[in-house]
Amino acid sequence: MGDFTHLKKGKAVMVDVTQKTPSERIAKSKAHVQTGSINLKKELSQKAQQELALTIRLSAIQAAKKTSELIPLCHPLSLSFVECEVEFKENKILIICTAKTKNTTGVEMEAMVGASIGALTAYDMIKSKCRDTSIEKIELVYKEGGKSGVWKRT
Repeated sequence: MGDFTHLKKGKAVMVDVTQKTPSERIAKSKAHVQTGSINLKKELSQKAQQELALTIRLSAIQAAKKTSELIPLCHPLSLSFVECEVEFKENKILIICTAKTKNTTGVEMEAMVGASIGALTAYDMIKSKCRDTSIEKIELVYKEGGKSGVWKRT
């Protein structure tokens, strides 16, 4: 397990990363939006799917850039790249958010916040037609960089 000294004895401090060496860091996360009884691939035109996907992508990228404003002890990072992919499945929207930086700490939270807000945006955009929509899973699927190297969800 990692060092959780910043959580002991009621402390509220950011983890000290001043001694870490900057390196390229990448994180990828996924969010799964279950559309319940409606198959959006069939119900929405190609143009409507593209417009929905663009809205989701923009919200995810904007959210990733503002992660430290949303998560109290998260380090503010200069992101060098954020991408959001949106895939329409049968009764699901898959949102994949990738973030990159060259810094002393990772970008997992940025990728996770991007995917999360992308999922909430999808929910907001389809809730009037898909009342039984739910956000099923948000997960980190890949990270690279720093002394821990590469990690991939299996």
